[in-house]
Amino acid sequence: GYETLLRKTLMAVLDNAIKFTESGRVDLHVNKTTQVSKEIMLEFIVQDTGIGIQEKQRESLFIAFNQGDTSSTRQHEGLGLGLSLAMDDVKKMGGTIRIESGEKQGTRVIVEVPFKVASDVRRLEMKLLDVDRFHVIQYNRYIDQPKELSAMLGELGFKVIGVDDVNTLRKTLRERSDVCFVLSCQRALDDIRPYISVERHIVIGINNYSAEYVEGWVHGIVKKPIIASELYNVLVEALVKHHPKIAQKEMELEVPEAMVKRIEDMHVLVVEDSAMNRKMMENILHAVHVEVSFVEDGPSVLEVDHLEKYDMIFMDINLPGMDGDVVCRELRKRKSLKKLPIIGLTAEVATHSMKKYHEAGMN
Repeated sequence: GYETLLRKTLMAVLDNAIKFTESGRVDLHVNKTTQVSKEIMLEFIVQDTGIGIQEKQRESLFIAFNQGDTSSTRQHEGLGLGLSLAMDDVKKMGGTIRIESGEKQGTRVIVEVPFKVASDVRRLEMKLLDVDRFHVIQYNRYIDQPKELSAMLGELGFKVIGVDDVNTLRKTLRERSDVCFVLSCQRALDDIRPYISVERHIVIGINNYSAEYVEGWVHGIVKKPIIASELYNVLVEALVKHHPKIAQKEMELEVPEAMVKRIEDMHVLVVEDSAMNRKMMENILHAVHVEVSFVEDGPSVLEVDHLEKYDMIFMDINLPGMDGDVVCRELRKRKSLKKLPIIGLTAEVATHSMKKYHEAGMN
């Protein structure tokens, strides 16, 4: 359930290691440290031979983590996600992060995160499934903060129907003929059980359950405190497992052969401050015979001559000097760039963020 957060964290730490290692190497090691029942602890170690960090500097880094101070990312070409956000994400995953280093001795960053052993249910990326046509009926009895939970579901793209009493719940379930989710607290499951249709309702419980309790009619469990990425993964996994035909239909994507041929020999501009991300983009695009040029910060994009010569621009959102959506707004003011495809690069999935980037002119 932590795939996105973990990827962001490791990319930030690796990017930082590469940036401050002028010679030598950067290694990533993964170890399983402990396993208790269906939960394992994984240790990710990023070790470099770079300039190292003095003890006093290490302390200031952790202060920056706690305060969420991203000013340093702007001073050093930008770290994309940034180490402060990496620390925040590690905390969300219930893990820890620490640094072992000394001046001119290289640096070891150790990230420890707990994971549940994966089931045989196929995992899906969030962007492969269009969730905005699925409703979540949220039964609010015993839910501590129902408005916040509804807002979280809305940010993930689901349509939420909140109900406060069993009579309204019964009426709502009977009136709906589509496949929908029913989200309920553990203590309220007895209220909803008489009205659940196996064919139409995907029941997700909140809190901890015994295996006997969830077997059969409860399709997924979300543990408190509820984290958005975990909630999404539970909902999608339940949909895939119990309604695979619907999920498969949502994921179908046909790319016409003519479009594939059109991609070849394109020339695109990639605006990305992370050296690692630039290399990844270069490898991906070269593999499909696309010529690539790079710019590393926001203001420099506005100084590039004849941007209209590019077939497409890939624009990182978090750029040093000027954010990608701000750059995009400026580019769209130019008549020659009104129709140039601009694709945003971001780990953000919140609906309001997507709306903001579209309004800035991103495709």
